[in-house]
Amino acid sequence: ESYTDILKKHRSLYEFTTFDEAISNPKKVKSIDVQNQKLEKIPNIFNQFKNLVSINLLGNRLDTFPIELAKIKKLKELSLSSNGLEIVGKKIGELSNLKILIMNFNKIKIVPKEIGNLTELLYLDLGDNQISHFPDEIGNLQKLQEFHVDDNLLSDKEKERLQNLLPNCVIHYGHQRKK
Repeated sequence: ESYTDILKKHRSLYEFTTFDEAISNPKKVKSIDVQNQKLEKIPNIFNQFKNLVSINLLGNRLDTFPIELAKIKKLKELSLSSNGLEIVGKKIGELSNLKILIMNFNKIKIVPKEIGNLTELLYLDLGDNQISHFPDEIGNLQKLQEFHVDDNLLSDKEKERLQNLLPNCVIHYGHQRKK
């Protein structure tokens, strides 16, 4: 299964566009799209969404990875793009069924080693951040098909190391910022 197959499947799901709407019928919730709602935190209600597979938090104001998301055991797709996200933290490693993770256009400097627990990942976008180094555990992502790291602070040596850790993955380096 490719990440594009997953995207097509998730795009056909009914998307709840507010948490209030979703909480009114938690068993029916498979997809939540609360992009651009100026959220600075998310409610601690995710243990009620047993069937949630996709959540889009693009364009909000989350500066830290919302640890509430770690409760969503069936989650396969997560976008935290364009949030000003600075801290990812260890809890991200609990999303073991995640297949698509998008955290581009943020302020991430450090990727935690727990990212290596996401062994089901097929697509990872960490472009447009402030990352200069990835933990060795990124090499655990052997199912990864596509990895975006454009517009970061990666040296040629780090790019070569990434390619060696993920030899079967298409890695998009693009332009790299100056340190």
